[in-house]
Amino acid sequence: MVSTTLTHAPVDVFSRARRALRARVAGGERTRLIDVSRWQPDIDYTALIAGGIPGAVIKLTEGAEIIDSMAATHFRGIRAAGGVAMFYHFFRSNLDGAAQAQFCLNAAFEIAGYLPRVLIFADVETADSEDTATRRARLLDFLTTVDGARDGWAWAGVYSSPMLWARLIGDVPWVNDYLRWVAHYTAAALPTLPVGWTGWEFWQYGIWNDHAWVDPIPGQQPRIDADWYNGSEQGLRTLTLQFSDGDDMDDPTIPQLPQAVVTADVLNVRTRPSTADGAVIAKLAGGDQVRVVRIDQTTPGQKWLAVLTDDNRIGWAAMEYDGAEYMQWLEDGVQPPPAGNDLEARVNMLEQQIAALQGDVSGLSYITPTHRVNRRTGSMKIKGRGYQGGESFIDLADGTELEFVVSQADSKFVRVMIGGYPQIVIISDDNWTDYVEQI
Repeated sequence: MVSTTLTHAPVDVFSRARRALRARVAGGERTRLIDVSRWQPDIDYTALIAGGIPGAVIKLTEGAEIIDSMAATHFRGIRAAGGVAMFYHFFRSNLDGAAQAQFCLNAAFEIAGYLPRVLIFADVETADSEDTATRRARLLDFLTTVDGARDGWAWAGVYSSPMLWARLIGDVPWVNDYLRWVAHYTAAALPTLPVGWTGWEFWQYGIWNDHAWVDPIPGQQPRIDADWYNGSEQGLRTLTLQFSDGDDMDDPTIPQLPQAVVTADVLNVRTRPSTADGAVIAKLAGGDQVRVVRIDQTTPGQKWLAVLTDDNRIGWAAMEYDGAEYMQWLEDGVQPPPAGNDLEARVNMLEQQIAALQGDVSGLSYITPTHRVNRRTGSMKIKGRGYQGGESFIDLADGTELEFVVSQADSKFVRVMIGGYPQIVIISDDNWTDYVEQI
């Protein structure tokens, strides 16, 4: 096997994979959705889903400082009812696009970091006294930053109406590289698309009960935005990787996170991996078992775990602190999740991992996730690259399913669950086809 120097991944890698999945999950069916914010505080998600509306797009953030006050409540409500949760960010043209994206990603990770994928749309509808060129550049910075989130964890999209898009952004070639959510209130069978858009995945088609063509939203009060997903419910769940009824971690279709058990009498869960500036948000008792999504060992003598709390928040608890042990891995031999104490590392990992593809983009191909390890020896060795850029050889057991992200020449970039966490690994053996079979 050969090593590869990784630098930067072209956006075309992300858009090609997304377009391939988009084509697989979309179809002749349509699925009803709603979108909500703090202005809809009393959504009965159980009634909503029982009435045939399986998902909602939730306002998460605005600009670089505002988190919607109902975002976490809406997220927990629809996930507890077994529905699909997606997010949107109210984009401000007068603020740095990458900074807005990072703020939004941090907020998304805080309440939904345990999900295998999140969809985040940029809501484009204000001029903010900026010129078109600046607005375009900042929007693209937002989209590429979101879309670069680790190993496909976040997928970016845009929301706008034909009129607003024409006035604020105009015809740009890159819009179709992202998920598209068009706002067009009409009883027509299809929406009018903004200039430059070649299709749509989501369509906000009216408000119940302002518009006669919008059917009632089951169990809810009036004045709720009504949307379509351009595909089946199963297609939506495949797109978002949200299959379970209320708890992804108990769903056999979703790989499990590592678990740790508290060995101290009481253990604080904090906002940051620090006793100095990490505010306490929860307390764990001896014997409590927690799911672990991150690990941080930045400070010598300290090992902090980012754990999933009972209300689906992400917080930090000390596993080891100045020689004392407060938690243990629940099972012997469990492989901890990758290191990193902030979302910046998570956002940049995919670029670091597959950046070797920057060279000849024309040679790339997206391969569907339909292969698994099948070798008489029972395993295969592949080279993995972790969150800190290190290299290691990893044994994959017979039967391990592999999702081929991209391929170039003899190197195959593969997404695989390792220690309950998705990572990109590299198969660069000329005889790699001897190790796998098509499912």
